[in-house]
Amino acid sequence: MGDAISKRTVVNNPRLWHSVEAVREWPDLDALGNAGARMKLDVLLLKPEGMTPEDREALTDDEIDVLRTMATGEDPAFGVTHQVAAIGALAETGDAGALLLLADRARDRAADDRVRIAAIHALGEIGGTGVDTVVGQLIREKEPSIRTQAVLALAKVGTAADIAKLDQVAGEGDDLVAPLARKAADTLRVRVGLG
Repeated sequence: MGDAISKRTVVNNPRLWHSVEAVREWPDLDALGNAGARMKLDVLLLKPEGMTPEDREALTDDEIDVLRTMATGEDPAFGVTHQVAAIGALAETGDAGALLLLADRARDRAADDRVRIAAIHALGEIGGTGVDTVVGQLIREKEPSIRTQAVLALAKVGTAADIAKLDQVAGEGDDLVAPLARKAADTLRVRVGLG
């Protein structure tokens, strides 16, 4: 196993007679390969505040590969929420290398809706060639939460041709999705320079 990294802090507490030195030892995760990368990512994803921009910028290519692996399936220890957090981290890093994986998760009707919604959101955040096609197909899903996220993502990645799709969804009268589709169509018109 790798060497331990120690962090020492002095704690001054008025209730104690003298200062106390707290020592926190942590294994050198970089020396543990993919297992260390996985442990580091688990810690980062489980932080109450989530990954900070500094955390994301410090990720290595190997750690991003491990993050992609984490996004492929439900975590046996932490459950589906950990998978969703991994997908969210991929979105925040703008990882274009994860687009195929994210498209597969978004289309997977057997997957948990939270995973699908996170994947659609990630596709909208990352963008790229072909993303508009995938997201455009998902606005026809039966589940309103999936359709809603697809509409929001299409506003970010769609082309002028997708405005008609959004207008059609807006005209269908679905109480939840239609108003969002109208706003998304207007946003897309402005984004592509037609509004």
